[in-house]
Amino acid sequence: MPRLLPVIILLPLAGFAIVNRPQLSTDERSNPAVEPRMAADNENKFVGAASCVPCHKSQADKQLASNMARAAYSPREHPLFDRFKNEAARLSGFRFLFLWERDPFEISVSDGVRELRIPAQWALGAGVHGVTFVARLGKGKYLEYLLTYYSHTGRLDFTPGQGDRPFQTLAESAGQPNSRDEAFRCLSCHTTGSVDPPGADDIRVGELGVRCEACHGPGLLHLEAAKREDWQEAKRQIRNPGRSTATEVLRLCGGCHREPPADAKQVNWTDPANARFQPVGLSRSRCFLRSDGKLSCLTCHDSHSDVRRAEPTFYSDICARCHNPAQFPPAANCSASGCVGCHMPRVQAISHMEFSNHWIGIYSSSNRLVPAR
Repeated sequence: MPRLLPVIILLPLAGFAIVNRPQLSTDERSNPAVEPRMAADNENKFVGAASCVPCHKSQADKQLASNMARAAYSPREHPLFDRFKNEAARLSGFRFLFLWERDPFEISVSDGVRELRIPAQWALGAGVHGVTFVARLGKGKYLEYLLTYYSHTGRLDFTPGQGDRPFQTLAESAGQPNSRDEAFRCLSCHTTGSVDPPGADDIRVGELGVRCEACHGPGLLHLEAAKREDWQEAKRQIRNPGRSTATEVLRLCGGCHREPPADAKQVNWTDPANARFQPVGLSRSRCFLRSDGKLSCLTCHDSHSDVRRAEPTFYSDICARCHNPAQFPPAANCSASGCVGCHMPRVQAISHMEFSNHWIGIYSSSNRLVPAR
């Protein structure tokens, strides 16, 4: 009996196409795009981090080395490329692997008879937790790949939010179709200066990674004023989070890390996934609420550098600025280096991802989600 060869289905940028087969059925297509989110168009433009270096070299160099700056890459350029490129998986009768030797980089999904190939444009995430792959299918159609590479296991597993999604067809097994608006929300938090202009065919992706202008805003007018040595105008034309109130900083960081809800009753506080969204928990903390606007994300985190995960005493020293024998003294049994471990316990927020609970409080041994007081 002659050996049957697999039928190859390609997903080029223009959309779905099949080699030697009719078009995919309706249930195998991506969802149609919805109206794009409007982007403001004014005279201030993004100029890129390289334009910041001549005047702000120390900050720019430090930020370039951070995980925030590594939030997005093309797959081949990702620092973990050599770790994930040969990974493969089998789930529910489908085989998943990377066709990394091809140009462009492609992701393959096969049921043993047919093969779906998806050109992946972006690898999102620095790799502290994992790397998720996103494809542009053309004309407002995007796809978030079903599987994410998780760094601590060195394996592929379901992308957050997709583990419970049923998949039976090849297209369903490839991943979650994203509307243009959904894709923009994702890409705009992993890149800098991306815009979704009305009337354009697609999202215009800017600088890969979270760079200077993600927090400071578009820099063209600031740069032009600096070239004129109009320093007051230069200062006025750029956002400086260091001069913002605690609430403003929380909202700024919350733009990507999730803004606190207007009504806390909207949140299911028993859901461990909340620990993934730090501003939400911090907004509930007594330390934040009673700090008279002195405690913000920037109190503990240098926005140009990585979180200092292996240095608990660094954060305990920050706590001691308020919690010391002279004011708000810690309990007698508190360790000088254990503030974060006890008062911001680690939570398995979602599969393969653990975060510190930013709802600072006093926790019981049985509940790491909501403090006892």
